[in-house]
Amino acid sequence: MSPPVPESPNAAREQTPEAPPPDEGAFRALAESYERASRWEDLVALYEGRARAADGGAPALLARAAELAHRRMRNAARAEDLWRQVLHADPGDAAALGSIVEIHEERGDFPALADALERLATAAPDARGAARLWLRLGKVWEERLLRRDRAALYYARASRLDPALADARAAALRCQIALRRYTQAKRTLDAAREAGAEPRAVAAEYARLGAQLVDEPLDHGLAMDALVEALALD
Repeated sequence: MSPPVPESPNAAREQTPEAPPPDEGAFRALAESYERASRWEDLVALYEGRARAADGGAPALLARAAELAHRRMRNAARAEDLWRQVLHADPGDAAALGSIVEIHEERGDFPALADALERLATAAPDARGAARLWLRLGKVWEERLLRRDRAALYYARASRLDPALADARAAALRCQIALRRYTQAKRTLDAAREAGAEPRAVAAEYARLGAQLVDEPLDHGLAMDALVEALALD
């Protein structure tokens, strides 16, 4: 009988983070040595082990390990696991959320991408940045997941957060009109007008909506309202 084949050293390193030297200077020297030798798996394990032993600063060490796993090892699963450890400490960490978005996009895992983008947009600190993320999320739902109804909600949210983001308003209107949600389409335009969006652009959109509905008996009143708004703004 042949003897059992031992596990590879790399497999063992991925399962158990390396115990780092307790001394900061020794730790940095070892990390630099691994980096010079391109020993990325060892370096990732070293940072992860240091993070587990650290009283403070663990998220920064885990983030460094995650970046190395993604960029140097090309191991998206390992990187995602490390980023999720960062999120365990800080659920709103923008770097971790953004990196997980990138990983799912690379994989083409669009349901997971949509979930990660929603978390990133919810955590965004400013309205304009959040609006662009909601717009991006809407595109995933419309173009990849083929759910125009969900896309319309996210496009409209993006437009409300940043009235100057014309792409979001146009996308919201496109979806709302395709879904025959004409009242919602007019509300999108009303919100843009009240928030100070560029008047001529909003007037043109009111006019297009009114012209589309003017021959619809059930929506004739809505068409007239939209045309009146267009004239008032132009």
